[in-house]
Parts: sequence; structure tokens; C-alpha cells
Amino acid sequence: DVDRAQEEIKVLLVNFGPNTEWAKAQKNREALARSLETTEELTRVTAMNIHGEAQRRDKVDKKADLNLYGRAAAAYEQYLAAFGTGKGTTERAIEMRYYRADILFFKLSKVEEAGDEYLAVGKSAPVGKLHKDALLNAMNAFEKARPKDTIGKTKLYPVDKKFGEAIDLYATLFPADPTLVGVIFKNGQMFYDYGEYDEAIKRFGVIVTKYPNDANAGPAGDRILSSLNKAQDYENIENWARKLKKAKAFASKDQQDRLDRLIVESIQKSGDKYSEAGKYEQAATFYLRVPKETSDTRVAAQSMMNAGVMFEKAKQPEKAADIYLEIAEKYGERNQEIGEKAAFTAGQVYEKVIFFDKAAKAYELVWTKFRTGSKSADALYNAGLLRQALGQNKEAIAHYQEYARKFRERKDAPDVAFNIGVVYEQAGDEGPAYQAYLDYTKIYRSTGKRIVEAYTRAGRMSFRLGQFKRSKDDFITAQKIWKGQAGAEKKLGTPWAAEARYYEGELIFKDYEKVTLDVNPAKLEKALKTKTKLLSEAEKVYTSVVDYQDLKWATAALFRVGQVYDGFAESLVNAATPKGLSADQQQAYRDALDVYVVDIQDKAVELFTAGYQKAIQMQVYDEYTAKIREALGRLNADKFPPEREARSRERIGDRPPSPEIVTEVSR
Repeated sequence: DVDRAQEEIKVLLVNFGPNTEWAKAQKNREALARSLETTEELTRVTAMNIHGEAQRRDKVDKKADLNLYGRAAAAYEQYLAAFGTGKGTTERAIEMRYYRADILFFKLSKVEEAGDEYLAVGKSAPVGKLHKDALLNAMNAFEKARPKDTIGKTKLYPVDKKFGEAIDLYATLFPADPTLVGVIFKNGQMFYDYGEYDEAIKRFGVIVTKYPNDANAGPAGDRILSSLNKAQDYENIENWARKLKKAKAFASKDQQDRLDRLIVESIQKSGDKYSEAGKYEQAATFYLRVPKETSDTRVAAQSMMNAGVMFEKAKQPEKAADIYLEIAEKYGERNQEIGEKAAFTAGQVYEKVIFFDKAAKAYELVWTKFRTGSKSADALYNAGLLRQALGQNKEAIAHYQEYARKFRERKDAPDVAFNIGVVYEQAGDEGPAYQAYLDYTKIYRSTGKRIVEAYTRAGRMSFRLGQFKRSKDDFITAQKIWKGQAGAEKKLGTPWAAEARYYEGELIFKDYEKVTLDVNPAKLEKALKTKTKLLSEAEKVYTSVVDYQDLKWATAALFRVGQVYDGFAESLVNAATPKGLSADQQQAYRDALDVYVVDIQDKAVELFTAGYQKAIQMQVYDEYTAKIREALGRLNADKFPPEREARSRERIGDRPPSPEIVTEVSR
């Protein structure tokens, strides 16, 4: 009676089994062991007898008695619950579990439950004769246990992972078995298809590393790389590509070349990934590795450009510029476009961080190595500007001159040519500056652009060189051209025309200074009249500057006209009496001068007053307005009290003997 036998065994195990309170209470452990041994044998033999009877009936009836097989499976389960878990596991437990799995799989069609039992056998220790078959059966059971309606679905079932676990364990315990490779590949492909890339890589990795000579090794390696690519795990792609380079399946030249390309691409994509995450320094380190992995100069140069951009974003511009410069020097000859772009970018970055010397060198590199490129003109111009800013006038002029020759048709060519004169002027080289301005007026006169300024500057250079006749001609020409202009050109030329007119007054003042008062009394009258006449002429010129409606030069001229009269009065007061005169002649000489002093001082006050009123009227409060007011405070303190002092001062002999000459207005 099978049912009654099992009921009795159940009662026995519940009351006197190894895990009962009764067993725990027994003090005589040897007696307990003998008792449990007897119980174990009874339970095992009973289960095996039921199993054996089911098998006997199979042969007789030619069909399986599913009811009896079910009872056998339950008997084995009952045995395993008591003697197949934990520390109480017996030596025969693995065998009993295997038998139960066979019943579940082959007779009762409980394939997943059977697979679990087979897998449990495979996991048990030590490894015995049943392990290999148990794991093979487990794989078969789990494969059959998969749902049948999974076509087109990207879902991984729990049974799939159990299948993978069985394969992994089999490959670990029995690595020398080549028949398993196809199964492992199939399982890996399943994980791959369902997007479980980590699991897929584990399976394919086993094939590549443990079965390198198998026909599946090559496809497995491809699947590894594809899985990593789909998972966007580019750093692992690089690692696996390097491993596969040593694999037999990838030994051909085509495969080696392919892996080399893949290594480069994976490094680049790792850089891209870090860049997108805002980790710019890390991205740069990946991009900088590419040149070491490829002989393709275009790829290497572009990757280094990417590294430079990353350092810029990481707020490390100097590192970025250094890299750009390295690109130009290293790859420029083979790739002109990238070389030019890199060198020009280096110049821009250096310029932003005020490394003007390095920036200039970078721009000069563009011009010397890539002068046929699209950036060459801008690079040459920028190099000139930077050399000018650095006070390296010789280099700046050379760049501007070459620019003016090579790029005459460019819109900014006139300004560059003009800058040649400006640089010479800033360097104090009046002669070359004059020639540069004069050349500009000849070459670019038809443009009308800055011609008035060029003539005025040329006249100013001649004035400084003492070429007063030549300077006068240039000043007159500047004003003549200005008067013939209209609109925007005339507006731009107005300050320069006003300056030219101002300098005309200075030229007359130069003539005034040539007339000496160191004469005998008989000639003094004539000398004084000559100086007075020249002052009057200068006055007309200075006051006419106001008509040009340039406020700064207007106030400068208004100050200057009063200043020269004031200076004339001072010179009369301080004039030395000629030697060799008698006492009467000396007195006569002084009396003659004094007659002029008061008139000239009054004239100075009159001019300063008129100039001050005009400045107020024009609403100009610049440095020259302040100087006019200061002079009035000194010369006419009653009407114009000094702004910084309350006391009155004498008018005669109160000024320094040398008048200040205004030569240029700052803009």
C-alpha cells in the first residue's frame, strides 16, 4: 500500500526526523545517529521502490503510470526535505535528487521544475559522476521550459537566466568539452537578442577565452563588440578589441586592421561620451590617446583638435592652445586645412588669455606654412596688430607692408597700409612715418578714406622734423580735401582738418619765435611790431579752428591763442637788456618794452575770456577749458577768482618763461 507507506513515513519524519524537536533533545548522539540512519534508509528505499514499481509497469503496460510516477516524485521530495538540505544532506541525496529530476522531466513533463533539480545537482559538491549529465539535462529542460509565444517579443524570462547559469557552470566544471560551445553560443545569442548585453558578453567571452580554436570564436568576438556597442560601453569595447587581437580567430590582416580601427573609434566615442557628460578633462585624455593608435594623420589631428576644444571648455585655454599649435607643427604639412585651422585657433586662444607673443607666433606660423589657406590674410593682419601692441614695431611694420602688398584688393587693405605710418609714428620714426602716410595718399586717394587724416599726420611728421614748408603744404592739402568732402567722409575727417588748421597757427608761431628782441633800442620798435603782427596772424588762424566745429581742437586753439599772448607778455617782462648800453639807453629799452607789456597782457586776458565764454557756449569742459580758467584766475583774479586759491596775485612775472605748446589732442 504505497499511500499508507508514505503516510507512515511522513509521520515518522515529522516526529522523529533529523530536524525535529525530538532529535534536538536526544543526549545520546550515537544512538540518535543510528536511529536517523535507519529512518533515512527506510525513506530512501521506499521512494526507490515506488520508482522501481513505476518503471516495471512501464515495461508491462507499455505506457507510463503517471500517478505512480507522481507518488515516486513526491517520495523523493519527502526524502530530500529531510535528508537533502543543509548540514543534514546525506551521500545519497544527490542521487535521489537526480532521480526525482528524471521523473519530472521525462515522465511528468514538469520541465522547469526538473531543470531546477538538475541544476541543484550540478551545484552540489563534490563533483561526481552525475554532474555532467545533470547540467546537460538542466540546459535541455530550461530550453523546453521557455514560453512558445515569444516570437517578436524582446523579453527575457527567468528560465532564460537559469539556462545561462547552467551553461556557465558546465563551462566551468567541464571546460574541455567542445560540444558545449554551440550551446553556449546559442544561449549568448538569446541574451543578445533580448538586449541583455552583460549576460550575452559573459557567454561569448567564455567561447573566445576558453575555446579560441572553435569555429564559434570569431562570431562570438563579433557579438561581444556588437553588444558593447549597443550598450555604449566604449571603454570595454577597447578592452575587448585588444584581447581579440591576440585571438586566433582574429589573426588575419583584415581582422587585425578592423580591430585597430575599432580601438581608435572606441577611444573617440569614449571621449564623446565624457564630453556629453560635461567631463571635459577626461574627454580630452581619451582624444589625446588616438594619435598613438593610428597612422591616419587626419584622424589623429582631428582628435587632437577635439582635445583642445575640451580643454577650452574645462577653462584651461593655455593647454588647448598648446595642443592646437602641436597639431599645426606635427600634421600641417600633410593636411594643410587642419594645420591652418589649428594654428589660427591657437593664436585666437593665446590672444584671449593675453599671451600676445605666443599668439603672434601662432599667427605667423599660419602665414609662413599655410599662406594659401583661407585664414592666411587674417593671420598676417593679426600678427601685425599683436606685434604693434607688444611694441615690436619692426615686425609689425613688416607684417603690415606684406599685407598691403599681398591683399590690396581686400576691404581692410587701406587701414592696414595706414597702420604702417602709425607704427612708425609711435616708434618715433618720423621720417619713415611721413613717407608711409604720403604713400597712402598716393595709393588710396581715390577711396577718399582717411586721406585728410593721412595728410594731417604727414604734416605733423614734417613739423617734428623741422620741415616747416613741407608740413604747411600738407596741412593746406588736408583742409582743401576736407572742404571738398561731404557726408560721413567729411565728418570723419573733421578732427584732422581742425588739427591741420591748428598746426598752421603753430607754423606762424614758429616764425614769431624767430624774431629776437636782443637788438639795440633803435631796432626794438621794429622787432616788437613784427612779433605783434605775427601774433595777430596766428590769432586769426587759432580762432578760426572753432569754425571746424571739432570741440576738442576748438578749446585747444582757444587756450593756445591766449597762451601765446600771455607768453609774449612774459617774454617782454623777462627780456634781458642788451649788453653795452648806457644807463639812459637801458632805461629807454625797458620803457619801450613796458609800453607793450600792458597791452599784450590785456590782449591775453581778452582772448582767454573770449575762449572761456566760447567753451561754455559750446558746453565743452575738457582739460583745455580748465587751463583757460586757471589762466584767468591768475591773470584776472578779481573777475575770475582762482578756483584753488583765494589770494590775488601779480600779473607781471607770474608765469614760467617757457609757454606750453599744444601739439596734439588725444581722442
